[in-house]
Amino acid sequence: MKNKEFKYKKEHSLEERKNEANRILNEYQNRLPIICEVAPNSVLPPLKKTKYLVSYDMTISQFMFLIRRNIELSKETSLFLLAPKGISLVGNSSMLDEYNKHKDKEDNFFYLFCDCEETWG
Repeated sequence: MKNKEFKYKKEHSLEERKNEANRILNEYQNRLPIICEVAPNSVLPPLKKTKYLVSYDMTISQFMFLIRRNIELSKETSLFLLAPKGISLVGNSSMLDEYNKHKDKEDNFFYLFCDCEETWG
């Protein structure tokens, strides 16, 4: 999963991404700009949207619930989120903490891949 390219980065110039993230951060001062895409080679269906504006106090688990609801996964399918360089995110950490650790230094978006795994239950 290391250094996989995000479609959002390919489709938008660095200048566009910087302007958008900075506009969001200035306009919504208690929100974070998040880009979440299905991981390459994942069996997940495509997400209905990839750009999210989330509250500072939202947890990773709450964000995963939001993603899960949008793609309607079965209860037997485990969803997980990966930060850049394949770092798996823990459910009870806050989006703000993870944003500060993993945000893109060039454009200020927090990029995530989501993927799944079948579990036995």
